[in-house]
Amino acid sequence: MWDLDAEAERLNLKLDDLSMDEKGWDRAVNVAYRKAALRAHPDKHPPADRDRAEANFKRLNLSHKILLRVGKAIREEAESGNAENAIAEQQRMEAEAAREEEARMAAR
Repeated sequence: MWDLDAEAERLNLKLDDLSMDEKGWDRAVNVAYRKAALRAHPDKHPPADRDRAEANFKRLNLSHKILLRVGKAIREEAESGNAENAIAEQQRMEAEAAREEEARMAAR
């Protein structure tokens, strides 16, 4: 399971403050991601710190994707009244994250 509060924290977001409507959620997540990406981009760090900055930047990208997908899954669940969709989406996200983590580790 993902710790959504930790994912939101990486983007300097507070989940309790986010609107659950599509435009509000997606806009807040995208704006926060852009601000965080500008600060954390590897090209803005000295060469000695670039590997660490690149890993952090990849984690920001993953957090961005997770939060957008969770918002979508929550909205779909609310529209359909079916919690199974949200659970399936969460499991799919976890499997994808595990594959990405394995690929990242294999690249090292």
